[in-house]
Amino acid sequence: MPLLDAMEAADYVLFSTGVLLLLFGWVLYRVALKMTGAVFGATIGMGLGAVLAAFAGWESLGTVLALVCGGVLGAGAGILVIETFGALAFFVIGAFLSGWAFTEFAPAVRSFFPEVDPDLVFFGGAVTVIIVGGLLFFLFRKFIVALGSAAIGSILVMVALDWPAGGTPLIVIFPIGLIVQLIPRRRRGDEDDDDED
Repeated sequence: MPLLDAMEAADYVLFSTGVLLLLFGWVLYRVALKMTGAVFGATIGMGLGAVLAAFAGWESLGTVLALVCGGVLGAGAGILVIETFGALAFFVIGAFLSGWAFTEFAPAVRSFFPEVDPDLVFFGGAVTVIIVGGLLFFLFRKFIVALGSAAIGSILVMVALDWPAGGTPLIVIFPIGLIVQLIPRRRRGDEDDDDED
C-alpha cells in the first residue's frame, strides 16, 4: 500500500504547512523577505568585492576581505532594499485596487454631487481614493498578510483533515490563527526594562 502511505504523508505535509501558515504566516513572510534580500544583496556585494579585488590586484587576504566586506554590506543593503520594495508594493497594490474600485463606482459617486463639475469630482475623488487606498494597504500590511496566511493555512488544515463536520471547525481555527498572528509580541529588551522599574 505505498499509495496509501504517500497519501498519508501528503496529509501530514498539508497539515504541517497549514498550521505554520495559520499561526506564523506574518513571521514567515518577514523572515523570507529578509532572507531573500540578504542572499541577493550578499551575492551582489561579494561579486562587486571580487571585481574590486581583481582590478586592484590584491592578494588572497585582500580578496577574502573584499569578499567578506562586500557580502556583509551587500546583505544589509539587500535587506533594506527588499523591505522598502515590499512596503512600496503594498502601497502600489492598494492604490491600484482603490483606483479600480473608484472607477467602477464613479457613476454612483457622481450622482451624489449633481451640481459640481463631474470631471472635478471624478479626478479629485480618484486621486484622493488612490492615495488613501495605497496608504491603508501600506499601514495594514501585517493584517493583510496575516489574513491571507490564516485563510490559506486554515484551508490546508481542513483539507488535510478531510473537512470534518462539513468544514465547521474552519469557523473556529481561522479566527484563532488570525488572532495569534496579530497579538503584539514583547521583545526581550522590553521585558528587561519592565523588570528594572
